[in-house]
Amino acid sequence: MFTTMGSDSPRLYHGAAWYPEQWDKATLLEDLKRMYDLGLNVVRLGEFAWSRMEPRDGTFHFDWLCEALDLAADHGLSALLGTPSAAPPQWLLLRHPEIGYVDPDGYRHKHGARQHACYNNRTFRFYANRIAAAMAQAVSGHKSVIGWQIDNELRGHQKLCLCESCQKAWGEWLANRYQNLEELNARWGTDVWSNRYEGFGEVPGPYPVPTWSHHYSVLLNYRRFMSDSAVDFKNEQCLEIRKISSAPITHNSEDSVDEWSLFQDLDFASADIYVNHLGLVGAQWRIDSMRNVKPGRRFWTAETGVDVRIEGRMADPRWLSCFAFQNYTGGSEAFLYWPWRQQRTGTEIGHLSVIYANGKETPGWEGARNVSSLRKKLEPILADYHPTPADVALIRSESNGHFFYSDQVAGLEANFNYQKRMTTQYQSLVEAGAWRDVVFDEASLENRKIIFSPYLPYVSGEFLNKMKEHLKRGGAWVLGPYSGYRDGDHTVPTTRLYGAVEEFAGFETRFFCPGGPVTMRLFNATETTAEMTLSVFVPSADDEVLGTYTESRFAGEVWGVTRQVGGGRMYVLGSELANAGRRSLFESILDREKIPRHPMPAGVWMSPQGTDDGRKAWAISNSNDAAHKIPLPHPGQDLLTGQEHLEHISLAPFQSAFIAFGD
Repeated sequence: MFTTMGSDSPRLYHGAAWYPEQWDKATLLEDLKRMYDLGLNVVRLGEFAWSRMEPRDGTFHFDWLCEALDLAADHGLSALLGTPSAAPPQWLLLRHPEIGYVDPDGYRHKHGARQHACYNNRTFRFYANRIAAAMAQAVSGHKSVIGWQIDNELRGHQKLCLCESCQKAWGEWLANRYQNLEELNARWGTDVWSNRYEGFGEVPGPYPVPTWSHHYSVLLNYRRFMSDSAVDFKNEQCLEIRKISSAPITHNSEDSVDEWSLFQDLDFASADIYVNHLGLVGAQWRIDSMRNVKPGRRFWTAETGVDVRIEGRMADPRWLSCFAFQNYTGGSEAFLYWPWRQQRTGTEIGHLSVIYANGKETPGWEGARNVSSLRKKLEPILADYHPTPADVALIRSESNGHFFYSDQVAGLEANFNYQKRMTTQYQSLVEAGAWRDVVFDEASLENRKIIFSPYLPYVSGEFLNKMKEHLKRGGAWVLGPYSGYRDGDHTVPTTRLYGAVEEFAGFETRFFCPGGPVTMRLFNATETTAEMTLSVFVPSADDEVLGTYTESRFAGEVWGVTRQVGGGRMYVLGSELANAGRRSLFESILDREKIPRHPMPAGVWMSPQGTDDGRKAWAISNSNDAAHKIPLPHPGQDLLTGQEHLEHISLAPFQSAFIAFGD
């Protein structure tokens, strides 16, 4: 069932970012009428308007904002209101230049763009919290405000800050994490290159050094610290708003902060999902991840583009409704564009919008109109149906995965990209036909049948305990590639090459070293290539061999093993594989574990759906310019068209279907 913003709220939202501070009233009235006529029912506003809200220190002007909210309500549009801390005004930087964030090369940022103030600076936090509280007081009880958005795309531009405030906060963060200096020195191994410290305030941030990079423990933990700082910055604004407003709060993440931590104290998750940046698979990855951050609560696609070019090709206007269908049936309750009207000034004037600055319709208008029609059809259906929890979980980790690899530090290949490598693993599961959830390593893993944990260098004690319980329940765990070979501070285990997981499971790793690509043969007779760093295992009588190298020094050596652990089965993978080999391996493992597979043609999205009373359905969307005929597991009815007794569905180009199966 939906968890909506309120009893009078629609079950699905369709809208756009709107900037009333940039236009006169006549233009605003024109905007709202055309939004309503197009079928939009929500706007996002406010997140960059600090200088209009507070033109001088302590002088607040909210009349224009309240009038804009009144006008939106008069036209049947709800509002998600953003706090403006991503764009502090010039008067604040002139009065307090120390709030500018400092690059690793020492440059202190000034006014002129956005995200130019340090999240850890207490003066900046005072002003950011004050404007958030003043906004909440000004619009308290306004009928159009259905929710709040804190800031905008935290850390999207400001990845690292090395100012005085950060140095102080960094020392405090370290003291809280390690409690005493000897603990830090021991865990980091600071006797390398005379890195031993006598005070937490001595530990440097990752400024430039004459060697390749700073100590890996510094780099990893500073990334964790910067993410935690942004989350704490967000939390302080939440506290101010919650003193006044009961409306739910979110943040539109573009994936530069640990999203598990980010959303824990927020009421619902929101993501900016631009297909022209992420690609089709990357966008699906985001959808499958976002619906699992706040279980039981649908997420928002807070920003997307009315794109006319996708993966190098001009997109059909019908394509946008396919993507909206994937969002809504994938667990989203809102689909919003950025922006509604093209900005006539500034650095983003080239960004495609729903209408041009002069009011004419862009190529995105027709696609948005198609989405409005789709929303009305889906709304009563998705009042009952929701995505079915998957038997297959792909583990995503920021703190124990992504932050280890950021900036290509300690990568496994030149220009290593964690997100790209994770999405290749995800794509293989999609191509194999497995319905899957993307789940953070901190989340519950109960009721899953098979867990894939690639690129998890540090397998935390908490995660390992969850996997022990999972295996005890008879589940399967696919470990790797590249999981377990580092400790929690980016150091090398001194017990076994795969550290705690190797000790727990009892398998033996002989080598872990660069060496790829080399040819190999999987246990299902597939010939493929092992890439990047290679692992060699010493199988015991309890192990089955998953693959064997067939050339070079490691010819005949074992690439991977599988064994019974507890009441379940563990698969240990020795390296990354070429795409076709990875897909073949995943298909064999899924079949062995009796996971249903329903492979779809490339560009066809399928999401199993269910109701609380046990009814089942498939949501299917064809994003291709060619038709596809899809066999169904049971006869069904398309709830979008009413067509009954279907044993297969013939999807025209850019057509979607919602097939409900009978008993």
